Amino acid sequence: MKNFIVATIILAMISMVNAKTEFVPCVFCYPVPILPIITFTPDPVVAGKPANFTIKTVLDKDVTTGDKFVVAFVQSGISPIFEPTAVDICSEKKCPIKALTLIDMTTSVTIPADLPKEYSIMVFISDHNDPMNQSPLACGICTEGNCGSDN
Repeated sequence: MKNFIVATIILAMISMVNAKTEFVPCVFCYPVPILPIITFTPDPVVAGKPANFTIKTVLDKDVTTGDKFVVAFVQSGISPIFEPTAVDICSEKKCPIKALTLIDMTTSVTIPADLPKEYSIMVFISDHNDPMNQSPLACGICTEGNCGSDN
C-alpha cells in the first residue's frame, strides 16, 4: 500500500511538470465566441524572450481583410499589460477564408522583460467590423495563476 501511495504521488508530480496551459472561453464577450485550440512554446513563457503562439479553429463566419490574430497579456480581467501583438490574418493567409475552413496560424511574440508574476493571456481573432473587440470571432483566455506549467 505504501508503494502505491508513493507511486501515485510521483505520477501526480510528473503530470504537473508536463502540464500544458489550458485556455477557457472568453465568457465576458457576447455572444461567447468559439474557443479555439491555443498552444504556445515555451510553456510557460519566459520574460524577455520570444514565444510562438498557435491558434487553430474553424469559424462560422468568413475571415476577411482586417481580421486579426491577437495575443494580449492582461491583468485584472482584460486590462492590457503592454501593447498586444496583432497580425492581419490576410497578410499571412489567402483571403477571404471561408467559414467552416480550418485556420491554423502561428505568430511570434516578444515577452517583455518586466512581465509581472500574475497575468492572463488572451488569444483571439478580432472582427474588423468590431474595433472595440467586444465580439471576437474566436477567443480563449488562461486566467491569472494558470498561464504556465510552473504556476
